[in-house]
Amino acid sequence: MKFYQFILFRGNHELFWRADSEDGTGGFELDISLCFATSLDPLNRQIAISCRQTSSAALRKRIETFVDIYKGSDPRINKIKSFVEKIPDGEHFFYMPYKSRLTNQEKVLLTVELMAADAGQNVDKALNAFDKNMGYFFEHYELDGKIPEKKTWIGERSKKKRICRFCKNTRVHPQSDPTQEAKTTFKQEAHAISEALGNKTLILHEECDACNKYFSETCERHIYTYLRCLGTFFKVKNKDNKVSSIKGENFQITYLSKDRKEKILAAVNAPSTEAPRIIGLDPHELSRQILALDFAISYTLPDGEEAPQDRPPTNIPLKFKEKLSPQEVYKALVKFALSVIETEKLAGFKKTLEWVSGSRKVTTLPKIAILRSYASFSKAAELIIYRRISNDKTLPLAIGELQFTFQKMIFIIPSFDEAEANFITDEEFKHYWDFCLFNSVQGWSFQDFSDPEEKEFIFNMNLPENKSPHQEEADTSQIIKS
Repeated sequence: MKFYQFILFRGNHELFWRADSEDGTGGFELDISLCFATSLDPLNRQIAISCRQTSSAALRKRIETFVDIYKGSDPRINKIKSFVEKIPDGEHFFYMPYKSRLTNQEKVLLTVELMAADAGQNVDKALNAFDKNMGYFFEHYELDGKIPEKKTWIGERSKKKRICRFCKNTRVHPQSDPTQEAKTTFKQEAHAISEALGNKTLILHEECDACNKYFSETCERHIYTYLRCLGTFFKVKNKDNKVSSIKGENFQITYLSKDRKEKILAAVNAPSTEAPRIIGLDPHELSRQILALDFAISYTLPDGEEAPQDRPPTNIPLKFKEKLSPQEVYKALVKFALSVIETEKLAGFKKTLEWVSGSRKVTTLPKIAILRSYASFSKAAELIIYRRISNDKTLPLAIGELQFTFQKMIFIIPSFDEAEANFITDEEFKHYWDFCLFNSVQGWSFQDFSDPEEKEFIFNMNLPENKSPHQEEADTSQIIKS
């Protein structure tokens, strides 16, 4: 039995493929290699291939032809087509022939290369800086947490033996039977990362029903508001397995599902409708445009402001009805991080758990590093924990990396231990960031999420002219106003 294997890799997305054949896989290997070839030399029968590929319409067409040829023998080969189709034009990914697996350190290194390439930076310079730091970093940290594809449970399986890691079984569910002795219960399935952010697989046994309700009404509600536009724009399915529409103070974003489009088309094409006359399009053109849309956005201008007549506004400040507490957003990130770590590895986070559960007050927190890039795009929230294994207390006890759609957030999981650095001062934070894995990539912003007060939340959607839809999605910012 002969075989040919390769890996497609892009940040948090990886596809391994192996083709087996008794007669040999030379034809398969040649055909897939031609798809990714950067140059051909027919005279010398040579093909040049770069492992780092750039997405384009021409590449997708070659892959589509290749898949059509081989899908009769193995329908699963459509996964290759699906992988490539999701990558925007001009963005990068890796085709790695003869590879069967990648180590975690290789994945991190490749991701940094993709981030630098997508940002138009000097890749060699970014890799040299990163490679110089990577070995030293992993002398101090190991990867923890989980990003499972199949349903996975963390913590004590037996309900009788469970102790809630957040309240230590001291919080009682308000719906407890009043005729019975009040006690902590574990009847509900608690998602380690909010289901509203796309997590359907990672379950925490050690979160009681009362804490589950408490978090859903506090920090998880705030981070859902903070990330909600990204979740909707990128069609992340919520707890009800649907893409959320959003209604704010001055806007409404409606997701045009298949059923909704059919209802709109039925109304547009009804004999009595005036929609085509009002909009100025004939019914056929209007129907075509509706079918091509994913969302309908309505926006109310402030009093006295007039909209441009020949184009959409370049900036749309979407004002949410919900208020937002920056500290609750940070707290949700830390709560997720503490939920994916195994019980025996929670040593050192006693005060952190108290803060997350609401029994400890904090006024100042380290800044969070934020980067918006498609290099490590993930439709559902994915979380990696870097847990310190050395005794160097000038470095954080743990660091979290949350990827949600095209936004990456790097945050310190504070221990609130007086013997440890707190990374509040510029000097301590600079020491940490200079050491951090991702400092060789440019484009990070550093935001302070310390404020516990609930503020007005505005999501700025910028629509610069002459940009692709993918770039328009990336030009967004969040503003929290007092």
